[in-house]
Amino acid sequence: MSFLLISRELTIYLGGSLFVIGIIGNGTNIIIFTTERTYRTTPCTFYFLICSINNVILLIFSLLIRILSVGFSLDIVRTTSIWCQIRQYSTVVFNVIPLTCSCLAAIDQFFVTSRSHSLRNFSQIKTAYRLVFITTLIWLLHGIPIFLFYNISSITATCTAINSVYSIYASIYLLSFLFIIPLLIMIVFGWLTYRNMHRITVLTLNKIDRQLVRMTFIQILLVIISFLPYGTFSAYSLFTTHIIKDSNQRTIENFTSTVVGLIVNIFNTVCFFLSTMLIIYKKNIRFYI
Repeated sequence: MSFLLISRELTIYLGGSLFVIGIIGNGTNIIIFTTERTYRTTPCTFYFLICSINNVILLIFSLLIRILSVGFSLDIVRTTSIWCQIRQYSTVVFNVIPLTCSCLAAIDQFFVTSRSHSLRNFSQIKTAYRLVFITTLIWLLHGIPIFLFYNISSITATCTAINSVYSIYASIYLLSFLFIIPLLIMIVFGWLTYRNMHRITVLTLNKIDRQLVRMTFIQILLVIISFLPYGTFSAYSLFTTHIIKDSNQRTIENFTSTVVGLIVNIFNTVCFFLSTMLIIYKKNIRFYI
């Protein structure tokens, strides 16, 4: 079986399943978080609401377009430069916003479980609104150069960076903000939260620390599984953009691109499971807060 056929089958069946599950799961999150007043006033669940909204956008502009192009040969990205730029902008911006919200949720957990009243005061919905607005605005503005430096390559006929300096910057950005920095933040604040909870007898007796550690490790594991292959391959692709490649190498790279493109959507698809765990966690410690 050829790489092309394997890519097509994986995209249609695995990609289609991830798309349906992701839309239903994240859509359910959005409905629950916007209709239940308790969840609208809780910083952590607000972060996961923003995460779910961005995941829906990302699934449509990234995964759905990939399914149409690879699975059904309807590649609208290569038809015009504007579609190339819109898809790349959506993929980059709406990938980093959910990761940012997950990091903010991990930090909020540390504040909530702190013995210090002043630190617990940082966990407020107004603060969450401000942080989400500021970080979202930063990432939206940060993605604007994509419309200047991305286009359809005349050599490979693919959507890629046409500026060598920006290619290097994009490689560093992908590895830093889509993997290394979020992972470090989750590990550090997950450990700090775990330490806080072991100092609080009431929470420890209710075994909430086990649940929180489990949730934190799932987040870390998802980031590793989803974004390490994507960031690594994206960096490789950008660094080798201007290298002439034979047909066999291009075939292997296209297959690899399909696989890592599907893997990165695991985070966007199962994010709602983390939200459900977070809801249970917040209910269990509400009496303490």
